[in-house]
Amino acid sequence: QLAEEGAQLTQFETEVAAAEKRARENLRAAVGRLLKEAVNQPCCKPALWGCLGKYYEIIGQPDGAKEALLKQVRALSGTSKWDEPKFLEMACASSGLARI
Repeated sequence: QLAEEGAQLTQFETEVAAAEKRARENLRAAVGRLLKEAVNQPCCKPALWGCLGKYYEIIGQPDGAKEALLKQVRALSGTSKWDEPKFLEMACASSGLARI
């Protein structure tokens, strides 16, 4: 009976681990859909392209990351007012693009 309970516990742990993995995958996919939808809105800021680039980098899609970071750099280069925060954002975006 003790061995049977141990087997049931192991099966339960396996099912819990599988459920947690599915939940992580569902969350990852939802975040991706949300970011992709957000960058296509007219009010999208360059930083959002950077978030999408980081997302692609995390999930192992370097081509998507490059494209998103390039769009961030392009959006920032169209800025008419250059102050220190904008310059730092442009420098970080360019550095991120160069790393990939």
